[in-house]
Amino acid sequence: MGDKKCNIEDSVISSRIALSLTDGNSYILVNNAEEYYRQLTDALVDIKNEVSSSYVYFAFISLASATLEYSLNLIIAWFCFDKYHYPDCNRYIKHYMKEYKKRSFKEKLYFVPSLVSEGNYILNGKNESVVSLEKMIEIRNNLLHNKEKIQVFASPNLGAKVMDGGIWVPIENTEFSFQIVTNDNVIKTLSKDMCVEIGEAMLEFKRQILNPALTCCSLLDNNMLLRIKW
Repeated sequence: MGDKKCNIEDSVISSRIALSLTDGNSYILVNNAEEYYRQLTDALVDIKNEVSSSYVYFAFISLASATLEYSLNLIIAWFCFDKYHYPDCNRYIKHYMKEYKKRSFKEKLYFVPSLVSEGNYILNGKNESVVSLEKMIEIRNNLLHNKEKIQVFASPNLGAKVMDGGIWVPIENTEFSFQIVTNDNVIKTLSKDMCVEIGEAMLEFKRQILNPALTCCSLLDNNMLLRIKW
């Protein structure tokens, strides 16, 4: 599949249609990825221009994550619609999605390129954009499934003793000070640089993975993929 010649720059395919001229029912699979990426690009421009408020980084991570998940789901549906045609494609979509849903977000990211290239490519885990997408998935998971953990801090040894049902502290230690250092919650670690890195990685995913998968119904040689040599 990787050898197919295809120009992914010319146009965006908005849908795929299975047209029936006999039974009155035809079928369409719509591509709404462009709207996801349009909003993602607009948000990225705002962040680069420092149009910010307290929620913008959280909102951007959420939007980027939703865009990636939609893209992966669409690629699978598109692949099945093209390869198996309607109505048979529904059976294959259900089969693939049953296994797909059991996987973690990161595993889905690696699974889809291998599936739609029919084993000719795997995702390049050392590629900078892929590493950034993995980082986004980890941040997204921590943000959306967040919880506070009990943290440990060092307290001073005052030489205190329990005596007669109370606590006895030597008089020379009755005045003391200490610091409490805690780890920041993930929502406090979000930044402009982090969002820009993730946004650029998402645009690379669109260019190198999503566009070929939809336009060519295949994947092509690029930096985000490794070709399997059989």
